[in-house]
Amino acid sequence: MESNFNFLENKFVEYYKLAAEAEKNMFSMPRTSVIYARLTLEELIKWIYTYDPSLSACTFEKPTLEAMMYHPTFKQLIATVPGMIDGLTAIRKNGNQAIHNKNEVLLRYAHNSVNNLYEFAKWVYYTYVDSAVKLPLSLDSSRIPRGTGAEESIASAKALQSRLDQIKADAEKTIQQKDDELEKLRAEIARIKAENQTKPVEAFTLNPHTEAETRHVLIDVMLREAGWSLNGDNDTEYQVQGMPNKTGIGYVDYVLWGDNGLPLAVVEAKNSIHDPRKGQQQAKLYADCLENHFGRRPLIFYTCGYDTWIWDDKQYPPRKVSGFYTKDELEWTITKHNHKKLSDTKVNKEIAGRYYQEEALKRVAATFDDKHRKALLVMATGTGKTRTAIAFVDMMMNQGWARRILFLADRNALVIQAKNNFVKLMPNLSCADITKEKENIANRMIFSTYPTIVNKIDSEKINDLLVYSPGHFDLIIIDEAHRSIYQKYQSIFQYFDALLLGLTATPKSDVDKNTYELFDLENHNPTYSYELDKAVEDKFLVPPKKVVVTTKFLREGIKYNDLSEEEKAEYEDKFWDETTDTMPEEIDSSELNQFVFNDHTVDLVLNQLMTDGLKVEGGDKIGKTIIFAKNHRHALHIQERFYKLYPKFGGDFIQVIDNYQAYAQSLIDNFSLANKNPQIAISVDMLDTGIDVPEILNLVFFKVVRSSVKFWQMIGRGTRLCPGIFGIPENEEDKSQDKKYFLIFDYCGNFEFFGVNPDGFEVKLPKSVSQRIMETRFKIALALEGKGFEDEQHQSLRSKILDMVHQAVLRLNRNSFVVKAVLREVDEFCKRERWNSLSKDDIVIIFNKLTPLAEPDDADEDARRFDLLVANFMLSAIEAAPDVYRYTTQVKSISKSLLKKTNLPVVKRKENTLKTISTDNYWMDSFSLAGLENIRVEIRDLIRLLEKEKRRIVYSNFEDEITTSTVSDALSTYTISENYKQRVEKYIRENTNNPVIQKLKQNIPISHSELQALGNILFDGKERGTKEDFVKLHGQQPLGKFIRSIVGMDTNAAKEAFGEFLTAGNLSADQIRFIDMIIDYLTKNGVIDAEMLFEEPFTTFHTEGIAGLFDEEKTTRILTILRRIDANAAA
Repeated sequence: MESNFNFLENKFVEYYKLAAEAEKNMFSMPRTSVIYARLTLEELIKWIYTYDPSLSACTFEKPTLEAMMYHPTFKQLIATVPGMIDGLTAIRKNGNQAIHNKNEVLLRYAHNSVNNLYEFAKWVYYTYVDSAVKLPLSLDSSRIPRGTGAEESIASAKALQSRLDQIKADAEKTIQQKDDELEKLRAEIARIKAENQTKPVEAFTLNPHTEAETRHVLIDVMLREAGWSLNGDNDTEYQVQGMPNKTGIGYVDYVLWGDNGLPLAVVEAKNSIHDPRKGQQQAKLYADCLENHFGRRPLIFYTCGYDTWIWDDKQYPPRKVSGFYTKDELEWTITKHNHKKLSDTKVNKEIAGRYYQEEALKRVAATFDDKHRKALLVMATGTGKTRTAIAFVDMMMNQGWARRILFLADRNALVIQAKNNFVKLMPNLSCADITKEKENIANRMIFSTYPTIVNKIDSEKINDLLVYSPGHFDLIIIDEAHRSIYQKYQSIFQYFDALLLGLTATPKSDVDKNTYELFDLENHNPTYSYELDKAVEDKFLVPPKKVVVTTKFLREGIKYNDLSEEEKAEYEDKFWDETTDTMPEEIDSSELNQFVFNDHTVDLVLNQLMTDGLKVEGGDKIGKTIIFAKNHRHALHIQERFYKLYPKFGGDFIQVIDNYQAYAQSLIDNFSLANKNPQIAISVDMLDTGIDVPEILNLVFFKVVRSSVKFWQMIGRGTRLCPGIFGIPENEEDKSQDKKYFLIFDYCGNFEFFGVNPDGFEVKLPKSVSQRIMETRFKIALALEGKGFEDEQHQSLRSKILDMVHQAVLRLNRNSFVVKAVLREVDEFCKRERWNSLSKDDIVIIFNKLTPLAEPDDADEDARRFDLLVANFMLSAIEAAPDVYRYTTQVKSISKSLLKKTNLPVVKRKENTLKTISTDNYWMDSFSLAGLENIRVEIRDLIRLLEKEKRRIVYSNFEDEITTSTVSDALSTYTISENYKQRVEKYIRENTNNPVIQKLKQNIPISHSELQALGNILFDGKERGTKEDFVKLHGQQPLGKFIRSIVGMDTNAAKEAFGEFLTAGNLSADQIRFIDMIIDYLTKNGVIDAEMLFEEPFTTFHTEGIAGLFDEEKTTRILTILRRIDANAAA
């Protein structure tokens, strides 16, 4: 009988034989069929990677079928056929399950594999052989022989796989034998492929299904991913008695059975275009019938394939879930119906014995007993958040509520510390840290960072089944639950259907709205709170005393005119720019410790620490100290200056602890020991959290902090009690030698800042380059719908741009749990025709749900950033924005830089294009949007050859001086200033129409008399206090800046401030985005400390922030603009 795959025989004879075997066995031996289909697919894809030049450069750590299928370049290659990647996934999964799963392989799975293989084989033939040949649109089942084959088993499948492995090995040898002519063959394949792309192709798509078939394909896949084979006679369309209809009979779409023959769950399937909740009552009635018949109530699922709901109506209201439970998880869920109330168990006081810990546990227990599924604990650092969590795990396991729990933290050090605490306090609990250990399904407590679990959800499998299915965990503990976790990793909590317990040390008034929303709580109303001031009052923690110190340079910068003649000579020598023949008049304070490192400034800080810091051993040795440094270079500079100032202490007395250090954890371990060096730890973002050292007596804030979460975490490093740290007490009642407080030396105005801004400043997490490209291209397509662009050239470009945006959707990995969460929208917009006419709702969906998922279209980041530059250029040109000149200058500059590299053959080939676009005439006379797109395509791959701008690092030794140094109680000042700010802020917001406040918002300079008049109104001497009260709490901060920090700055005013800088041109896409971030920040917060430009999130585009992204001249100009903005509010 003639095979459907005959068209492969001449060009791909070996693959034809394999495909024919898959086809021949489809009816008679389905397991054999799907195994052959998978092998054929794998060999065809290997052939493509070998001979297609666009893929031959791809490399893999392990070239598995899955890795090759989901490589971005391959996905883009097959993206011209909607649904193709899903078809290939079905072939792979069906084959894997046939080898590893003992359940019968049904005919419909074999038919699915062979049909999808036929479509892929057609695509291969059209692409690499002849696109003009007319092949049948779909598989002809009448050509496939019927009959009964030999009995199939796992053993026979594994034997077959062994034979096929030998076939694969022989095929690879054949390819290797052709290595000498490989390049010639690749060139020929490239020629044929290019020719075929120009010919009209007989239309083909994946074999369409009816709506009912589509629905069942979607749901079948989800159920099989959860381990349900659906091979039993009673698995689908199960008849039940007792329905409220004329016959009393109903048919359950799916029944999921336990090993004991009792039903575990019913699944009601609705059409994919409908809301699955339409089937809620129907599913409940089916569950009633099954309960009446079997004496056990099953769980209820209802789904349309895109949205799935679970209803455990003995326990909880219905809720949306990301997928189905496994058999084991359903059995456990039903077992949990017999659990005891959490409130009825006693707290293990060996774990959590303090009164507030017990109260916290009772509050959480009552919350979960009342059928709420989320709880948030706000507890100051040092009060035992982790112990409280451990005690709660103990309660849950004792009462039959949990068997698997996930503990999440944002750093490996915190994961290690948490696991160690659990092992110590619950030694019989099986634990695993999956950041470095292999997961064992028997482990009851899993510890992970957020990125690790995100990767494991999709990749960790046993016999091709996901280890971490939606119902895998009963409880997830979130360490330091705050805004960034909400923004970055909310998908984790949407995927797992588990109870949530959040822990945070951030004061409840500073916890952001999004965090409360994540836990379904009202603002400022956590499940329980126990904060630092109360813990100090109860003598469970010690308070901080702040030493607010200012040096002239850290406050004002280094000004040339203020230096001595000798220092001026050094300044000229180090800061004169030979290229521009200029020198900056001053170095802004924000540039210190970023790329300008002044010895004497560091010496002043170290001398004050060693003189005024709390000491031990009778005052002979500085107590344990953390210095929070700005960056790695700053940390090394501090260490080097300490060695020169205090050589007697040796090399290990002071150590840098950051991500540059090999074996950093061993340094942390040593620092945690009372009698072991280092005595001083210089931290760069490693000891802000998670370090528990009671002996810490001094903290040095030698960097700017603007995150409220981080600020309180840093303070928490010193709050632990430490009895007898200053000597041996005379008796048990003698507390004179105990730690009573610790010191915080603040050199960067952090307490002053948080006195005015208790919540800190919020900056949205930056979007990926891929997302920004997709968004901007979509905006271009929308803009080209407007008047003036109706001509054929512009509409052709619009269609091309929409093709690229559509391709970005097709590239999405549908197997990713993040993509599955919006699979309905992904499927909808995989249809190219949907992009031709978009409603307002469609546009919102695309921006909010699809663009955040965008994946890179290739591995060349420089090329992608150029794509973004051109997209922004194009959008500006369409909108006639003033940015056009800037973008023009930038592209010309790039072309001129590339022309200096024509000694490289790859650049030489593009020389004519580069010469053309480097001239003014081209941009004045020949510019077009279509031409700009052609430029992008031609030179994007050359951008990686350009050198990156690097900022010169300068070490100086100008004489600095301490201008102020005050000591005060940090806690009381913070509490007073927070309440004060709330009262003043309320008044200012209620009076934003005041002319002076409007000037501040619009960045219009104000006079001293105007500000004085406003101050007379603002400071009423009662509720809002006096000017003296303001100065006492906030120092000499200008009143105008304080007010603007509350009302923000007008967006247009912020843009206007940077207008001249932006239009001057010659800025990269990243530099433009950096300025946009500054403008966004000013709009929301009114003022910006220049120091922030070296910290997150301004390090998104370069690890050194502004200094790494801009040269010295541009950095100086930006800082000058910011000083001018400040001056407008200072009067």
